[in-house]
Amino acid sequence: MLTYQVRPRVFRITGDRKPEFPAEVEVSLYLQPLQPFGMAAEGGLTAVRGSRVKILFNANTGQHFIESEPPLIPVDVVIQEPARLVSLEGNRLTVKEHCQDYEQFTQLVESLYFGLPLLLAVEFIDSPIVERVDGRIGSVPFSWELSDWRAALFDLTTQEHQEQRVIRHYWV
Repeated sequence: MLTYQVRPRVFRITGDRKPEFPAEVEVSLYLQPLQPFGMAAEGGLTAVRGSRVKILFNANTGQHFIESEPPLIPVDVVIQEPARLVSLEGNRLTVKEHCQDYEQFTQLVESLYFGLPLLLAVEFIDSPIVERVDGRIGSVPFSWELSDWRAALFDLTTQEHQEQRVIRHYWV
């Protein structure tokens, strides 16, 4: 599990309506990187078989990527199960199902968020991560966000000060 995933999260409700259960819910996960889902031509390790490919290598960092011409078109998968509908359109995976209560809804979101990237990583060379989660409970929109966060330290500087930092430490 990636460390960003274990930070406490909360459901943020859009507007002033409160969700009620039981309810039909729709949960959408937006996956990254975009290339293996057919949403970008560059930035990953996935190419279309039989296409012209360009391999990009950064000799300074060792990073490498592949681009195919033409790129993948956005994936389009629909899975109808007895109790749920799952669809993947591009990098947006949506699950629709009936939840009896808040606990069942929370378990659904957490199982998708924590489990789906691990399962997809078995098949995808570009290990997917979830960029964000949103959806609706009945007709009430929600997002699933960090419950608390702190900004990193910032450095307010000037052009002259930044250049002096280089001079001071390089020309010792």
